[in-house]
Amino acid sequence: MITIIKPSSTLFRDSNSFIIVAEKVREHLEKDRKVVVVVPPIRDTYEALREITNNPVGWEAKLRSIVERYYSIARGSISSEREFSILLNEFSRLFSELEKLVWVIRTIGEASEHIKALILSFGERFSAALMAAVLRSQGIESIWLDGREAGLIAYGNPLRAKIDTTKSAMLVKRKLLPLIEKNVVPVITGRTTGNIDGKVMLLSGDGDNYSAAIIAKLLKADELVFYTDKPLFLTTNLQSTRKTCIIPSISYAEAIEITLHSDLGISMKTLRTTAEAGTVVKVVSLEESSETVIGDQSTGPPIKYIGLIDGLLMVNDYATEVIRDVVYGIVSRIKDPLEEEKNVESIIVQSYGAYISIVAKPELVGKVGHGVNSAGVASVVIVGDGLKHGNGVKNLLSSIVEQYNVKGFVWFAGRPLIVVYAEPEEARELATRIHNDVVSAYEKSQEVKCTS
Repeated sequence: MITIIKPSSTLFRDSNSFIIVAEKVREHLEKDRKVVVVVPPIRDTYEALREITNNPVGWEAKLRSIVERYYSIARGSISSEREFSILLNEFSRLFSELEKLVWVIRTIGEASEHIKALILSFGERFSAALMAAVLRSQGIESIWLDGREAGLIAYGNPLRAKIDTTKSAMLVKRKLLPLIEKNVVPVITGRTTGNIDGKVMLLSGDGDNYSAAIIAKLLKADELVFYTDKPLFLTTNLQSTRKTCIIPSISYAEAIEITLHSDLGISMKTLRTTAEAGTVVKVVSLEESSETVIGDQSTGPPIKYIGLIDGLLMVNDYATEVIRDVVYGIVSRIKDPLEEEKNVESIIVQSYGAYISIVAKPELVGKVGHGVNSAGVASVVIVGDGLKHGNGVKNLLSSIVEQYNVKGFVWFAGRPLIVVYAEPEEARELATRIHNDVVSAYEKSQEVKCTS
């Protein structure tokens, strides 16, 4: 059984966090599991390196500050003086390489995207070297590799690279399987990959998590465990609510849907990758001693998540047969029945052809709240007037907004949406009412942790 462990960047902030992750690695090894660890930079390191890359003025002090933070964490987390001495030599080598790169762009005044990607990868490099040293100091054999050394091949823009799964599949197995079969724990830099020529490439978005998902998929891992400081999958993002619950079990489709409505730090792309591989995902909150299991099965009420932004009620529709019909241009199957109910103002088939958006009147809100459409809906979000993403989307939707006199339009590329009108003053009442129903349903289960 193979387990991929991925700590969050918010968790990686002090010596104790590295020690805790090492303890978790040991727990998995003691269960006869093969373990791979994918690490992010410590908190705020990536942002600091990006600032240096964009504006290298005063770079010496900024680099020194990064290295001193890693040194301080190492001093507090490594119990072996031998491993600490080895790590210091490794830090010195990495810092010297980083210093030369920044000096070059400071002197020349600009840098290629490959150079920028290389500089930005150093946070993960320092973390990987440190994590491997912490593991070895606790008697766990470990080696750190950057993503390219682990076999991840990418192409495209060096700062927004895409994985070449065909080329990566064979290399990842060749590089990692011999190590884990000998119970050596590979510690791999998150986000970092390389092109076929060996130049560093960075994955975009939640690249740290995505690279962990890719490795899990290519190794056919049984589980991918995200260790975080706080729970990610909660029943609401309502800041004023008195009570929320940690979602204990959720399907891939439901989890993907929720990622569209909230900034969890785990993207739809990451979850889709694990879903394709059938890898069970566990999101474990160390501070709350709780976890969310993402897989084929789902527990709890059909509607699991309520979000409030302001103004309109949005519900995702997971009717796969409907989507397939739209792909083939058969819109009437859903258009006619809805129009007969006289609560639909317009049905808009987007230019991509495969997705459909429905703009409806408030009468549909009651149906959503009472779960009539719950077979295909996991989340409900109250969203604000005019929420749009990107100029291309604005241009696409501007004529629609004008033609149908809608007060706002919600766009999540690649998802079918039901958009229901709700006046701003009704928004919180609607969200609170539906969320209370969700919490009430969850509280009937002893497995669910709800906090006031």
